[in-house]
Amino acid sequence: MSSFDFNDPFEIPEPRIDVPPPRAGNETQEPAWEPPAPYVQPEGGQPQDTQTQGAQNQNVEQPGDIPEEPQQLHGIRFAPFNFGQQPTPLTMRAKAQDDGVHLEWKPSETPCVYRVVAQDAGEPHSPDMAEEVAVTQGTSAIDTGRPRHAVRYYQVWRYEAPTVEEAQAVQPVLHSARRITHGIQNANIRLDEQYVVGKWDSLEGISSVHVYRVPAKVKTTGVAGPEYRVAGTKPNTQGFTDGQGIPGETYIYQFVSVSHGGYASDPTEFTMSIPIRLQPVTDLEFVLHEPDENEGRRSPEFDLKWSTPLHGRVEIYRTEKPPVSGLDQETELTASYLNDRGFLPDDARLAMPVHKGDDGTSSMFSVPWPEQWTRAYFTPVVFDGDKVRVGTTIHGQRVRPVTEAKFTERIGRKIISFAWPSGADTVRVYRTHIDGDAQSALSGSPVVQIDESKYRDQGGVSLPGEDDRGGSTYYLVAGLFSGGRDILSKPTRLDSNPLVKLQYEFAMNLNQAGGLDGQLYVKAVASDLREQVSMCVVHNPTRLPLHPDDGSRVLLTRVSPAADEPRRSVRPHALYSTFENPDGAVYTFPVPQPNGFVRAFLDMRTEDMKRYALLDPAVVRLQPAEWLNFFYQQQGMQQQPMPPQQQQYQQGNWQ
Repeated sequence: MSSFDFNDPFEIPEPRIDVPPPRAGNETQEPAWEPPAPYVQPEGGQPQDTQTQGAQNQNVEQPGDIPEEPQQLHGIRFAPFNFGQQPTPLTMRAKAQDDGVHLEWKPSETPCVYRVVAQDAGEPHSPDMAEEVAVTQGTSAIDTGRPRHAVRYYQVWRYEAPTVEEAQAVQPVLHSARRITHGIQNANIRLDEQYVVGKWDSLEGISSVHVYRVPAKVKTTGVAGPEYRVAGTKPNTQGFTDGQGIPGETYIYQFVSVSHGGYASDPTEFTMSIPIRLQPVTDLEFVLHEPDENEGRRSPEFDLKWSTPLHGRVEIYRTEKPPVSGLDQETELTASYLNDRGFLPDDARLAMPVHKGDDGTSSMFSVPWPEQWTRAYFTPVVFDGDKVRVGTTIHGQRVRPVTEAKFTERIGRKIISFAWPSGADTVRVYRTHIDGDAQSALSGSPVVQIDESKYRDQGGVSLPGEDDRGGSTYYLVAGLFSGGRDILSKPTRLDSNPLVKLQYEFAMNLNQAGGLDGQLYVKAVASDLREQVSMCVVHNPTRLPLHPDDGSRVLLTRVSPAADEPRRSVRPHALYSTFENPDGAVYTFPVPQPNGFVRAFLDMRTEDMKRYALLDPAVVRLQPAEWLNFFYQQQGMQQQPMPPQQQQYQQGNWQ
């Protein structure tokens, strides 16, 4: 049997509880103890015979022998107890364990037999009237009986005698005493989500069970202080519920049973770790910033923002395709699983720092947008170790702006051509006054919206050929329709310089010599023009002239609004919007010969000509031979069909 350790930490005062102090029991201050004197054979005793001496020698512990357990003498009969004054008993150690209450006491100084008795609810007054637990010559015993009451009193009586037989006849002396209060029985403490719940049985005599929740990192001895008590408003004799533990923390839960008399049990302890219940991020926001040299952005960037969850670490995954559906509904996922299956690979995790705001949100700034992507999917994932919770995926779109935009002027229309932006569904064209800002232009309606198929078919964006004397600024915006809304690119600016459109017509007549005299009619398109422009007419006998010096200039004589000297370059004082205006500019000129073409040109410096566009009539009207043929037909000099253009001329439909 193990030796008694008087410094065992078990031998401490009864647990401290926040109720009135326990009533005085059998525990008393034990007197100073000294090791017992060696046992001496009483005087007058007869020497033992050889056989007895041999047996006695066998009981002497020899080096290397294994000590024998003391003989248990339970059931022997003792002399009736005579009530009388008893000395103050020593204290003893009592510890409730799974197999019963373990009792230990200090040995007597004289040979004796110990009789261990117990009684529930009250202190025994006689060993004969109490429940006998054990009879032994050792200093320990186990009460294996099932507890029936909250408070149980133990006494150890010693019967001093050299032999068991003699001990049965002597009166006992109260040697040690101890009261024990039993704790909770059949305890079942477990976690339910983030709650710690418990059920147990309480013995008769228990008035309440005190529950203490002590952080595992706090060093405490015995029962915790009142600051750690929980569920204090209820008796808790059958169980408790605690939902106030901090997720992620580990606690020592202590349960102390308190009897009606105020006696407290030793604490029953359970260690519980409150699990972290990861909450998914469901409000991730995305903002894209296009390149802007003024703000120091040479490439597109985006910002992310979300509500900071109570627990866990948030990582953002950026993927070109959406993750597999249903991940946000799973509650038992791991990061390893997501990576191994390729659902959310580790290399898609953004490495940008996270900034936590004072408003309970977190943000990630200036994250580069992959250059060739038109769509990007952002998935927030909350981590707790390898355990993860996938949040709501959002997607951002970036439509590349229109590039390589340019104007091409055509008769009666403008053509805008550009490189079709990758991923764009449409391109919108907005118009404003020259040097107008994009914000004001985009606040209105687009003048044209075109999809890629139509753009390819037309070879560009066709705009009406309006008079644009003040010039215009156009903004081209690529668009992508997604999620019920339009995603627009950064606008591309395209300036249309001021342009004055002029139009001229020729009329020819036979003169008396059988040749042709021509008339030049000039008008302004859309509205009258009060500024002067220089013009000339060029004849080329072999082909259509391409510029003012591509042939010979004819002499022009103004006949309206007033006659003037013949000139090879003229400057009308005003141009009106119709040919029929009586004040319109009309010039006559001789046609050198019927072969070739005549054509009018603006006779100005190249830089000045950028503001003007001169519209030619039909090519047939530029050919003197066609006019001459027409007149010959009218006079019957040649019998051949009249060309359609001449028919129109004859009918007066040439304007």
